[in-house]
Amino acid sequence: MTQIQIQPGKSSVAWFKLAEFVGRKEKEKALGIYRLLMHYLSDEAIAAQLEGDLLFSFADEKAIDCYTRAALLYEKQDRLLEAVSLYELLYIHGLLKAEYNARLLELYRKGGFLLKLAAQQDCIARQTVTPAGFEILSYLTPSDRRSVLLCILKTKTELKQSTIHEIIKKEIDELVTCSSPEITPFLASLKVLSADAYNYAQQCVIS
Repeated sequence: MTQIQIQPGKSSVAWFKLAEFVGRKEKEKALGIYRLLMHYLSDEAIAAQLEGDLLFSFADEKAIDCYTRAALLYEKQDRLLEAVSLYELLYIHGLLKAEYNARLLELYRKGGFLLKLAAQQDCIARQTVTPAGFEILSYLTPSDRRSVLLCILKTKTELKQSTIHEIIKKEIDELVTCSSPEITPFLASLKVLSADAYNYAQQCVIS
């Protein structure tokens, strides 16, 4: 394989060469330029994102890990917008791993992006009809799980009644065990959205 070298002061030219190789779909040459350019980048998060961008342009699945690593680094640096944008990119393309949906919701809450938080909870609710979508629930915080459950009832997502009851029982048991004051507003919301869900929740409280 031909070795590519970058002379001092020529990094700007190298960036153009990188774009050229990407445009011509020459993956190995592009990666070679990228590795050399990393010596000019002191920001580890940006370096990881750039690698993700590069691999993504070649439809390489390793881009998922690069983007995820970059997002986590952005989080550590409290650069919420950059982290959110990467998680959103992965989600839009159906590449966001189940456990990182919880991170995205937390960042929306931390950044005060309440409309995005509600919209994402709604999206997760609609996804629960698939095994992969349902798996997301196991990674969410209790508060987010309850919000998603309410979205499921509100949007009439086609989950089996037994599955909905299973989710409700888990949430009620947890709230009762912790003597959480959140049980009252949770029951009130269930009562508004579904008589069946509310009645079952009441049974769980009593038992």
